Amino acid sequence: MISRKLMDPFGHDGRMDEAIVLNVVADDRAACGIVSRDLAIAVVAALGADPETIGELEQALGRAISTDEATDFFGGWPAIVREHLSPGTAAVGIDLPGRLLVQQDLPFELETTGHVYWREGGESTDIRLFYGLPDEWLLADHWRRWRRLAESRRRDRRLVPACDARRVLFHEAIPYVVEQCRTPQSKIDPLLDIHANWLLTPQADLANRPPRDVLLARQDTIDRDLQYQEYHWARRGECPPGLERDAWAFRFAGFGTHEFVVYHGLMRHLIEVGWQRHQTGEAGSSDAEVDHLRREQQDWLHTPQEDLAGHTPAQVIARERARLPLVASAEHVMLDHDCPLCRLAAEQPGPIFWHLDLPDWDQHFAFSTCENWNQWSHTRGADGEDLSGDEGPESPDAGASD
Repeated sequence: MISRKLMDPFGHDGRMDEAIVLNVVADDRAACGIVSRDLAIAVVAALGADPETIGELEQALGRAISTDEATDFFGGWPAIVREHLSPGTAAVGIDLPGRLLVQQDLPFELETTGHVYWREGGESTDIRLFYGLPDEWLLADHWRRWRRLAESRRRDRRLVPACDARRVLFHEAIPYVVEQCRTPQSKIDPLLDIHANWLLTPQADLANRPPRDVLLARQDTIDRDLQYQEYHWARRGECPPGLERDAWAFRFAGFGTHEFVVYHGLMRHLIEVGWQRHQTGEAGSSDAEVDHLRREQQDWLHTPQEDLAGHTPAQVIARERARLPLVASAEHVMLDHDCPLCRLAAEQPGPIFWHLDLPDWDQHFAFSTCENWNQWSHTRGADGEDLSGDEGPESPDAGASD
């Protein structure tokens, strides 16, 4: 039995070497126990998986500790919320819905980005792994007020409830495409403009945010987490655990670069199909065209593509949402049998990680990953591009009244 379950966190002083009170609070339950320094850091590292419940946190612990120790990690812990602790008591508090991490009198400093040593069989090894908490997490040092702060952060988070953005981006985009393909377009590249306008138009079901903002909101966070998962796999020689499909983060946590690229490819394909059908007179009623493009969407998503190393677009999206790295076979990385670098990559032991590059869509701000128009314009100017010509895209704010 692991010693963490033998320690009594509520003795007269509760102190022993590196003994740390750990209190985790979620909507469904709370858990309080005593852990070592290494286990405290392992639990913090697991927060990089965006857990919303203690069960999800338990599964994410497999990122830092072996299965035998991670399984039922919080089982048997008292369901207690420790609002007050004696001064000098080393403690870590975690409120999952409030995205709050609190530390008190630790013999070390917690970090929202750092490293943890892999634990196997209840002991730390020399395998160093990296982690990073999403930007939403706050690290504080005020245990005396931590429950009040947690409740405040919970309330603020509830003001912006999680929405099923993919329902809008994948489902509701199709009627828009059908309508726009039936509408006369005056621009030089009507297909590009249909695509760009969709990305830049606020949608009520996205809390009045444009699809582009939703696609980019957490891209850096998810890309970083996937990079750490790749490093984990390379160092340990085993694929790290991913997210279950019913996990909060799988459903709501956002979009990484792979889904960003795949989504743009899908939209471009649907617009091309819809436009071609309208131009050739094949298009039926609006409802019939919506049904046709929905079938076209499913076919495209579930058909293996050579550009995706033989994966289907749906597989690429699902692995990224589960925070699992994409791997390619040696056959797919052997682009040129006469290339020594290609041969070296194919002959290396271990997994071959594969990434989607961003297409060269910089001719329009809508397809870039820049945070705003000014940043995009500056980047283009730095590359020597002439933005003054008639073919340059208009600012999203062009035409707005003063």
